Amino acid sequence: MTGPAGVRLTHWPAPDMAGALAGFAALTYPRYRPVLLENLIGPQPTGTPIAGNCFAVTAHAGDMPAGLALVEGMWEGEARLLSIMVAPSLRRHGIGLALLDGVAGMAGDAGFTRLYCFHNNRMRDVPAFAALLRRAGWSAPALAEIRLTGPAGFTNAIRPHWQALFDRQDRDGYSHSLWADRTQADRDELAALHESGQVEERLTLQDWMLSHADPEVSLLLRHHGRVVGWIIGERNRQLDCIHYTSGFTIAPLRRCGWMIRGLYEAAALQARHYGPDHPARFETFNGNDGMMRLMAERLAPYASEQDCRFRSERVIG
Repeated sequence: MTGPAGVRLTHWPAPDMAGALAGFAALTYPRYRPVLLENLIGPQPTGTPIAGNCFAVTAHAGDMPAGLALVEGMWEGEARLLSIMVAPSLRRHGIGLALLDGVAGMAGDAGFTRLYCFHNNRMRDVPAFAALLRRAGWSAPALAEIRLTGPAGFTNAIRPHWQALFDRQDRDGYSHSLWADRTQADRDELAALHESGQVEERLTLQDWMLSHADPEVSLLLRHHGRVVGWIIGERNRQLDCIHYTSGFTIAPLRRCGWMIRGLYEAAALQARHYGPDHPARFETFNGNDGMMRLMAERLAPYASEQDCRFRSERVIG
């Protein structure tokens, strides 16, 4: 297939990709490169997709790899654009737009109804990327996730500002206990929360997550002694931090600050156990607008790193 200015486009379904696209490895992120290679041996980088779920469109200018769009089929009719990149010397010639049109066609032929992608605020040349998506018929980027990383000792600085809130919560029956110390009665209350439908599907506790729960910082949140939520922190040894991967409180307590109190108490325990400079990482996702606002307004000033992830999408058909 011929693209702009004589550039040759090629569609690559999953069975044809492995080993055929090694020359395009420089045109995607390192964690995605293994799916372009063959005879993978040993552990792959964190975030490497399943090769059999991927497809791609490439662009050649003569014998030169000119561009690559890489997609992973997901679930519920969605496919994710993992990366799109054009060789620097060939940009602004319509190759990126042709690649996006190509993967949209492949996704539609494969039965997908929606393409989506993420980018964060630290990506280089965000305005150019957003403009490319817009020209290809994608939606405007919408904030989907905030991730903050900073020293756990921020709790010492923030407590005086939140003490009045904490005092009110204590009067209203707030308490917590270590997740590792939960009793059979606690387990029964957790099961009842899930069975009652109060826990959104995306917040449901998963066995793989709990197997990594750090016993020093993971908490049960209580209201007058009854289990009403949790904070799960995982020890990320690769990044040497505690990553708070799951947090939940029942709906009536969300506007009362139970979640932020739980995060505060977990981070305070982390500071005492691992030291005040040990990094804590928090994140929240689309659909929890109140928590995203709170993190951006109240916690971000204490973070050493802030990642905002944006989602764009294109409906196919």
